[in-house]
Amino acid sequence: MDSMRVMDNKIIMLLHDKPFVVYQIFIMLEGLEESKEDNFTHAILFPISSDFPQERKLFLEQFFERVELDYKMGLLTLENLNSSVVKSLKSLYTTKRLPKAFHFFYEWFFVKKTINELKRDVPSLDFFMNQVKNAYWIIEKEFQNLDKNEISTSIPISFPMTKEWDDFIHFIFDPYFAKVQVVEDYHPDGLITHLIDVSMPLGEKKQVQIEHLF
Repeated sequence: MDSMRVMDNKIIMLLHDKPFVVYQIFIMLEGLEESKEDNFTHAILFPISSDFPQERKLFLEQFFERVELDYKMGLLTLENLNSSVVKSLKSLYTTKRLPKAFHFFYEWFFVKKTINELKRDVPSLDFFMNQVKNAYWIIEKEFQNLDKNEISTSIPISFPMTKEWDDFIHFIFDPYFAKVQVVEDYHPDGLITHLIDVSMPLGEKKQVQIEHLF
């Protein structure tokens, strides 16, 4: 079996066992899409406890260029995607092997389908949105001293914002979150992009253990 098919199968297994990792891959890839810099480094940090399994580092290194476990600081760092992951996601999308919710967001973020094209067949987005909620609950758990109105999780978007796109974002996210807004994101090089900030997940709250998500 060639290396491409091996990675395809690994991501399919991830979607079944650890879909939150695939969500983070989407976030990192979309962050790279919006950057205009060469040799751009994208890192995502997560709080961890001393119980976070050391062997998860080797597992995650299959998908990210750098994985660091800092037990003293209580942080997991994921940095940059392996190039084979990017190729496999495209392959899984092209051959329609992504779950429908992830397929929908791949079309939106990376294929750049129009609003009309996306609206023609919006699937149930629960599977994807559950991962967004998990990201929010991690932040909420880490910053319990903050007011709920100050806590949000963000999704980068790499296209110009218009009133039509803002309306579409609310159409997609409002059924899942009580507070949804698009905010400008200012980069050191002067580039201005946008983030979808979502807060206060609707429905039953889950107690998230980060060890289970990775």
